[in-house]
Amino acid sequence: MSSPPLFHLCPNEGNQATPLKASWRLLEASAGTGKTYTLAGLFVRMLLEEPAAHCQNMLVITFTRAATAELRERIQRLIHTCLACLQNPESQADDPFVQYISSTYQNDATALSRLNRAYFEMDQAKIQTIDSFCQSILQQFALSSGRALDLQISHEHEALDQEIAADFWRSQLSDLSKRSSSFILNNKAISIEQLAKLGALSLQHNQFSISNATDIDTDISDHYAHIEQLTNDAYAAWPSCKTALQLAHDQGAFKGNSS
Repeated sequence: MSSPPLFHLCPNEGNQATPLKASWRLLEASAGTGKTYTLAGLFVRMLLEEPAAHCQNMLVITFTRAATAELRERIQRLIHTCLACLQNPESQADDPFVQYISSTYQNDATALSRLNRAYFEMDQAKIQTIDSFCQSILQQFALSSGRALDLQISHEHEALDQEIAADFWRSQLSDLSKRSSSFILNNKAISIEQLAKLGALSLQHNQFSISNATDIDTDISDHYAHIEQLTNDAYAAWPSCKTALQLAHDQGAFKGNSS
């Protein structure tokens, strides 16, 4: 399988800038290799190369709130730098991308206008984390999706896990027989805290399953039946064992050896 073609944000080492309209492209890079720089450059190129592209209808998604703040600042700073070079042809830029924009769009009034507008509309750009984007979509289409208008996506889910576990605990205990519920409570077989942790773990591993109350009742009834059987067997064996133990005692089998 051949390697995918390299993406060139701007001309370098004899390679032309990769056209944005060619196809969908996946950019992969390790930490510290310039992903934020490339994303900022792509944003600027989209503004200049796509007539319909404006800050209001472009979406940039990243992982953390800190990353969104940095990306927004980097994009706006790059737009400002490109604007400065286009407005002052005699200025010299060290950044190869800025040099590319300056040489490509020199004396281009449309490009200057689009960048100037984008600079002042950056607060309207949709630069979001994955969860904030999902929340905005759910709120925008709340009626058609059947979701609450005030739906919030929370990172603090421990309290919610506890609440769900408590509700499940109560509903399951109410369906158990008195013997089974007493057995669970008296023996502390599982606590609400443990149940909450199991519930959170089950979201990560779909092989987990939760038995219903009937299965639990059956298991505990079998457990009690086994204990009762062992107790009955012990009672039944005791008379013969008692005779044998009495005989061994009379013969001195339990006396300690003195030295």
